[in-house]
Amino acid sequence: MGMSDPIMLWLGNYDRYNQLTKRWTGLDLNVVDQGNYLAWQLDLKKLPTIGANGTIFRAELFKTAKIGDYLFDIEVLYQYLNKRPAKFAKVKVGIVHAYCNTTAAFKRKQQRRIQDFNFYERTGQRQFWSSNLNYRGLAKFILCTVTVLPLLYQVMIGYRRVADRAWWYHPIACWITLWIYASNRIGLRFKTPAIADRQNWRQGA
Repeated sequence: MGMSDPIMLWLGNYDRYNQLTKRWTGLDLNVVDQGNYLAWQLDLKKLPTIGANGTIFRAELFKTAKIGDYLFDIEVLYQYLNKRPAKFAKVKVGIVHAYCNTTAAFKRKQQRRIQDFNFYERTGQRQFWSSNLNYRGLAKFILCTVTVLPLLYQVMIGYRRVADRAWWYHPIACWITLWIYASNRIGLRFKTPAIADRQNWRQGA
């Protein structure tokens, strides 16, 4: 899939090769193939989720950014692009991201992701996502997840291309994500968002 969060398939902002779409991102970018790497001019309104595993930024980006207690790599890039243009290069080298190995861990990570987003959005530290959310893609994700059949079709396409039983986890991951994200956003009407508890946090859990 090329993403740690299944919703990115519909938002289109994933940044790793996807076997369903046969693309490394769903965004319409003016990419130049330079042989062993891809290069393009970064667009403030069309940013893939670059910034995490395997990404190298110049120190200048961090020196000029407003960083609070929590580092959001995409927000650092967003702040920089608000001031000046920049280019990005993506090397054609595979990378494995061991996100989590159990359903319980996936639930915890999705809960932590949306809970942190709600909190930092309220404090003004999540400007990129707040101003660039793909509502059409979000609606498609909800519709496909609720009706299930589109997810099963994706599973069949994916399994035909790469015969791995992990594809069958795709519908489960989508339903978990929809339930956790929706319940948390609805919950904002009744309580003030708080940062997720990190007391027993560890990598992969």
